[in-house]
Amino acid sequence: MRYDTKTHTASEYSVLHKEPAGAMRPAWPFVLPDNRAVVFVRTDDFDFTGGGVGVSGDIPPGAAAPFAELSIIDVASKKVTVLAKAIGFDTPEDAAANKTYLPFGAAELHHAYYPTVSPVGAGGYFWVFFDSVRHYGGFGLQRQLWGAAIDISADGTYTRDPSHPAFYVTGQEFGTGNHRAFAALDPCRKDGDKCSSGIDCCGGYCTFEGQAELAEPVGTCSPKKMVMECSRQDERCSVAGDCCSNDPKAPPLQCIAGFCAVVRGPD
Repeated sequence: MRYDTKTHTASEYSVLHKEPAGAMRPAWPFVLPDNRAVVFVRTDDFDFTGGGVGVSGDIPPGAAAPFAELSIIDVASKKVTVLAKAIGFDTPEDAAANKTYLPFGAAELHHAYYPTVSPVGAGGYFWVFFDSVRHYGGFGLQRQLWGAAIDISADGTYTRDPSHPAFYVTGQEFGTGNHRAFAALDPCRKDGDKCSSGIDCCGGYCTFEGQAELAEPVGTCSPKKMVMECSRQDERCSVAGDCCSNDPKAPPLQCIAGFCAVVRGPD
């Protein structure tokens, strides 16, 4: 829908997805930062939470976690695609056939809940976080937090699986269930403070003087650039034309959620 911030009214409602009666239930929608797709779960659980399995600690053998899998819907075409690689499959077709690359098989499949998405792109990707019932090392089945990269679409369409295999979010306590992760930016820094990118700064610009932009550069938050200057990666923008790159061979930067972002695309 469209929302008018002056009159506080909504209009142009559009239904993205509706499951047939008695089938799966769509739940926990989260919009990608470019507003072109929505990540959500399709589940047969009536309360959408995973039935509380594993929330209080270790999961006993034979405990049945409800079916739930991560999906993405392209806003323009309304096509739904399972995020196969993120939940243990090489392709959506493998997901339908339960042909997994995960080492413990069926016990780890179709148990992904509560997806959330980082508010900005980072490293050329969007990032989705979710909790899942999976084995971790020798600890047995655990309900813990996982993350996965999502390819940023260069043309704004999300009609294929853009996900990558999930990684375990470190620093979690075992023996207790963890769920509903939220990624948040640090409070912005004022002009003159140290920064590593424009995203760190309230003004949206981080200036590097006398040093190359290395893996972990240290810059200074600076005032808004002159009208004729363009914005580099991770600096503030309004439209794609505001952005430019130091590397002529790099793909064009896009303006996503107010910052210039590189689009790496699929590997």
